Amino acid sequence: MPVLIRAGEPFQPTVDDDLDTLTKDLRTRMTTLLDQAQRDYPDVPKPGEDPWWLPAHLGGTAPTAEEAAMDDSR
Repeated sequence: MPVLIRAGEPFQPTVDDDLDTLTKDLRTRMTTLLDQAQRDYPDVPKPGEDPWWLPAHLGGTAPTAEEAAMDDSR
């Protein structure tokens, strides 16, 4: 199975930065990198195969974060 690694621009918070702003910025950066890696992933499903590793917005059947959290709570 292929492995993709994506690295973003350096993230260098300081003690003077607002934590909420930093958290939102980090989440945006990580979401962008994840989306890029998912779109660039070279493994494609064979006809009729379940694309379990792809999120729904890319045609797959992977659970959303909310669905996964609900499954974890059971």
